[in-house]
This record gives sequence, structure tokens and C-alpha cells, in this order.
Amino acid sequence: MQLQINNDRLRHLDAVRGIAAVAVVYVHCACLVSVDHVMLNLLGHAPVIFFFLLSGFVLTKSLDAHQKMSAKIIAQFYIKRFFRLYPAVVFSLSLAFILAQFYISPQKIDGLNVPFGGVIDKAIRVNNAGKFIVELAFLKMRLIPPLWTIKTEFIGSAVLPILFLIIKRWPKLSMPMVFFFSILLGRGDLIGLPRLDFFSPYYFILPFLLGMLVYIYKPDANLISPVGSYWSIFYVTLLVVFMINKELGNVNTVDVFLCLVLTGVLYVLIPCNMPRLKLLLKSPILQFLGSISYGIYLIHVPILHFIWSVLAKAFTNILFLQNHVIITILLFSITMILSIPLAFFIYKYIEKPFNLLGQKCAACLK
Repeated sequence: MQLQINNDRLRHLDAVRGIAAVAVVYVHCACLVSVDHVMLNLLGHAPVIFFFLLSGFVLTKSLDAHQKMSAKIIAQFYIKRFFRLYPAVVFSLSLAFILAQFYISPQKIDGLNVPFGGVIDKAIRVNNAGKFIVELAFLKMRLIPPLWTIKTEFIGSAVLPILFLIIKRWPKLSMPMVFFFSILLGRGDLIGLPRLDFFSPYYFILPFLLGMLVYIYKPDANLISPVGSYWSIFYVTLLVVFMINKELGNVNTVDVFLCLVLTGVLYVLIPCNMPRLKLLLKSPILQFLGSISYGIYLIHVPILHFIWSVLAKAFTNILFLQNHVIITILLFSITMILSIPLAFFIYKYIEKPFNLLGQKCAACLK
């Protein structure tokens, strides 16, 4: 019997999205203190890849809800996707623009090494309306650098219906397509193409495709036993921990590895035949975290840079502590405390109303 994917069964995946967003916040806090390549690869790249996998899965589910694909359905899909993503971006950039006027340049703190301090300096330079409009257009991402992933979301959302139509018409092309995009991402030099940059909007088309294929080839609810599910997650965790290390110099190859491994994780998590884990993921706290995860992801960087600037100005000695873990935890704790209420505001007063507006605009399309 094939798994019936309904809204109730998918609720636990919302919590995973929230956990991934928190992991990204922690990495960005740590990067202002020191750089750990293992952590950057594991907690930095992996959550972003999982975001794209989930998008590929959920968006394909949305497209497949229609009996027949048409130009109208695809146009409606694009409209709803725009209203889902962009209004929250505008709000977050506006707040980031205001906060950036109060940032302190790391270069002004003598003797302090700030690995990613240049990111703060770039945000400080966005000091007029013209530069702000450039940020709104995604031409540069200095106020909120993680917005490159939202740009990728737009491109992935644009490409996904086309890929879905191709796979539905010619199912046998799915494997060659995965092979092509894996080579394009990891070893483009083998086919005479330059290596893709991590921040390229085309870098992560592969996880969108893989997420779509996970939906198309939905796991059988009875196929993956609870014991098998636990062992699968345990095995994948060990594999990732021991494979992702600074000796793997080609970050593109690492990301292909993460794409393929995390696809297996998603495949296991869809039925989630792990009662205790599923109960935990459906807990009110994690469900709330999942609902505001987009807002947390958007708003945490300007909040973090503002907090760092306050510490640099009023409590400089804290930033000179030898224990980097303490500084990271302090930045992380304050960033989360401030980001959560703002993310809830974004969710309630921007995401939900504009989602509804997007649905109404899409319905008006003749």
C-alpha cells in the first residue's frame, strides 16, 4: 500500500524545517567568532540543502494536486509562490536597512579577529535608497547575505514545473537528470563547464529535483519498519559526521554528497515510522518553531549583526574572551530571543495575509 501524503502526515516535516533554521542561526553566530570547517559544512550547508529538498517535495505535491497541468496552473503557481516569499523579504530588508545604520565595523576594534567581519562592513555601505533598491532586486545581498537562498528558491520554483512535466511525460529521464545535475554541481569540469560557485542561484537545482523525485516515488508506509527507520537515521548521521571534514577540499563534491544523503533522510522521514521521534516533531514547541522558521531565517542575520555591534561598543571585553564557545552561545541566545518574536510577527502579519492575497490573485487569473 502506497503512503497517502496528507497535511496531517506532513506536519512533522515543519518541525524539521524549524530545527534546520535554528542550526543556520548557530552557524552564523559561530562564524563571527571563529571558523570551523566541519561545522560550516555540516550545520551550514546541510540545513540549506534540506530546505531545498523540502521545497522540491512540497511544491511538487502542490502541482500534483491538479489533475492536468496547464499554462494557467503554472502561472497561478508562480503568483502564489511570489506572494509566499517576497513580502517577507521586503519587510526583513527594510528592518535590516534600519539596523545597519547602527552597526559597528569590526575594523574599528583593534586586535579583534572577526572571520566574517567583512559581511558587517558590506551591510554598513548600504546607506541610501538607491543601494537599498539594489538589495530589493536581489542584485546584491549585503544586508542579508542568506537571501541568495531565496533567490535560488525563486529559480527553483520557476524550473520545477518544467522538470515535473518532463518527468511525468518521460519517467525514464529521471535518473539521467539526477546524474547530469550531480555532475554539474560536483564535477562540472568533467564536461567542460566551470565549477559552480556556492552562492550561484543555479548551484542547488539538484536538491529541488531530488525533492520532486521523492514525492513522485513516494515511500511505502509499510516498507520502512520503525527499527529500519531508526537505523537509517543513525547510519546517515555517522556517515555525515565522519565524511564531512576539512580534508575534503572540494566543497562542491561535499554538497553533492549531502544532497544524496539528505534525500535518503527525507525519504525515511516522510512516513516517519519512528513513533517517539514523530511525537517529538509534532510537539507544540517544535511545530511553532517550524511555523516561524522562514521569518527566523530571514531576520536573524541583521539581528545578529546588531547584537554584535552593541557588544562591540558597550561590552568589548566579552568579544575578547578566549573561550569562543561562550561568545557563540551568548550571541546565539540573544539572537534567538530577539528573532523569535519578530519571526512570529512576520508569520502572522505578513506571511499569512500575503499568502491569502496570493491565492486570491491566482484565482482571478482566467
